[in-house]
Amino acid sequence: MSLDEIEHDILRKMNDPRIHFAIVCASVSCPDLRMEAYSAKHLDQQLNEQVRDFLLNTNKGSRLDNARVEVSRIFKWFEEDFDRHGGVEGFIGRYIPLAENTPVRPTLDYNWSLNGR
Repeated sequence: MSLDEIEHDILRKMNDPRIHFAIVCASVSCPDLRMEAYSAKHLDQQLNEQVRDFLLNTNKGSRLDNARVEVSRIFKWFEEDFDRHGGVEGFIGRYIPLAENTPVRPTLDYNWSLNGR
């Protein structure tokens, strides 16, 4: 079984878009690798932390720009996963404050260079 099959045929079918912030592709713009193992006991908290930390990272997750919020292209590539959870705006609004009617656009540049720090 390939990593692609694990992501698309197993993890995404669990219907929890927070998974996109836990699995990482090792590029600069990917969510940061967690410094501890995920555990069943703490999984909900760990996934919430991953999403929040990613969104608070203005180089990767989200950034206010000209009265709109620019977010990672992850939200465009996997938009259908977020649609089932209030859409991109609804999902993001659970983790960072959004003013009503603030446009959210998945337009942040995505750096595919290897994260070698």
